[in-house]
Amino acid sequence: MTDSATSDLTDELVKFVPFVPPTASAWEFNFLRVTKPEQTQVTNTGQTDVWAYLWGCSVLLGEILLSLPIGGAKCLEVGCGLGITGAAVATSGARVDLTDTVEEALAVARRNCDRAGVQRQTRCFALNWHRPDAASAVGFEPGTYDLVFGSEVLYISTCLRPLAQTAT
Repeated sequence: MTDSATSDLTDELVKFVPFVPPTASAWEFNFLRVTKPEQTQVTNTGQTDVWAYLWGCSVLLGEILLSLPIGGAKCLEVGCGLGITGAAVATSGARVDLTDTVEEALAVARRNCDRAGVQRQTRCFALNWHRPDAASAVGFEPGTYDLVFGSEVLYISTCLRPLAQTAT
C-alpha cells in the first residue's frame, strides 16, 4: 500500500438507525474513508486491501449493537477497518478496543473515533489473531471483554479457530 493512502481520504456521512427501541434516535457522523479503496494494496501481496472499504454489514452491525444495552461494557472489535462500527458502539458509553492487522487501517480508525468524539473510551491497536500475545504490550487481555464483535472478518475458514482462541 502506498504511504499516501491514509492522506487520500474523503468525508462521507453514515447514519446508524438502531432497531430497538423504535423511538431511539439515529446517530450519524461524517467519517473518513479511502477515496479509491480499490487502489490500496496489502504489502507484499499486490491484492486490494479489504480494510479500506465501507462494508454495508459494518453499518448494519453498528445499528444492531446500538439497539442493545451495552453502555459501560468492555468491547473488542476485530478487523475494525475504517473504525465506524467501533466508534458507533462507543457512543453508547461502551469502552471499545478497535483492532486490525493493518497500521493504515488503525490510523484511519483513530481519526474516525476522534471525529465521533469517542477518543476517550476507545483504543486502536494492532492485533493478529495468530499471535495475540504480541498485543499484550498495549494491554490486550483475552477473556476480559463483555462483547467481541467484527464485521466481514470470517471469510477465510482458517481464521475461525485463531479468532475464537484470541477472543476467549
